[in-house]
Amino acid sequence: MSFVSVVPDIVSAAAGNLAGIGSSLSEASAAAAAPTIGLLPMAADEISGAVMAAFAGHAQQFQALSAQATAFHDQFVRTLSGGLGAYVNTEIANAGQAVAAAAEPVTQSFNLPFGPFNFAASITNSPPSADGSYFTSGSVTATLGPLTLLSASGSSTGSSNGPIGFSMNGTTPYGPVGLSLNGFASTPPQGSTTMQITGGSLSLSPAIPLLAALYGPAVVGGASLTNSTGTALYALSTGDWLGAGTAYLTSPLNYTGAVLFGTTTVTLPDPSWVAPLGATSYPQVHIPFGGLFAPASPITVTVPTISTDGGTILGSEFALQGTKFGGYFAVLANSVGIPI
Repeated sequence: MSFVSVVPDIVSAAAGNLAGIGSSLSEASAAAAAPTIGLLPMAADEISGAVMAAFAGHAQQFQALSAQATAFHDQFVRTLSGGLGAYVNTEIANAGQAVAAAAEPVTQSFNLPFGPFNFAASITNSPPSADGSYFTSGSVTATLGPLTLLSASGSSTGSSNGPIGFSMNGTTPYGPVGLSLNGFASTPPQGSTTMQITGGSLSLSPAIPLLAALYGPAVVGGASLTNSTGTALYALSTGDWLGAGTAYLTSPLNYTGAVLFGTTTVTLPDPSWVAPLGATSYPQVHIPFGGLFAPASPITVTVPTISTDGGTILGSEFALQGTKFGGYFAVLANSVGIPI
């Protein structure tokens, strides 16, 4: 199979992209701090002052969340560059040997300490069968001091011509997690391999989408304030005083609507962050956030067509069925078995 060089290229590019994204996130958060936290009251009355104080409070919460996300992001990049790269290279090496003679299963283990954080994994590659099918199993453990952040095991199956799949189940401090992906591969007699991921599912403890939903109003509200501020500043820069005043005066109403019913999707990585890095093709994950009464939706994934000398990953877009993210009340209803 000749697609074996495709995924390592993606992982290498992803690690580089994520490193740059962290810097861009910090810059964007700092740029948003002044116009959101420093809004002036619309008038001198107490109500206007209270409204602006509430806006500033949400903005400060958003900045605190951004700082926590930046710290987590830095650790994730280091883990991806080390552990995941080794895992993927081992995984696809097994697929690339699907036409080789039978051999005994081979187990590889590695341990990557980062101060108090430790990431360990064990991967067992079973010998490929005569029809080109393969099977790989493994386990992963991530700890922070005495705390186990993730303990999971999984497996992947596939062949040079036919369905491919990956599944993982584990536990976290917030409860159990599960992820599965499926697709197909095709290898013509005298050609390179093409593969495509066509679907998947995500199962998380209800605490995780509920925690995200609690920040939903701050995320969509902050986005509304940022948009209103940007509109007002642009209008001022073009001499449109009426447009600037309208944007300023309607910002509380827009903010309220966003906090209650608004929706927004956080895409990782955002094209504007990656463009300066020179990357043109990369997978993206779209996470829905919403106001208090917004609907809940699944996470979606977009995979572009990526071709190398080793093969081609065909483009696809699919939703991860199962756990949904979005408005607090919709997520709360789903967590107790009431689908909305």
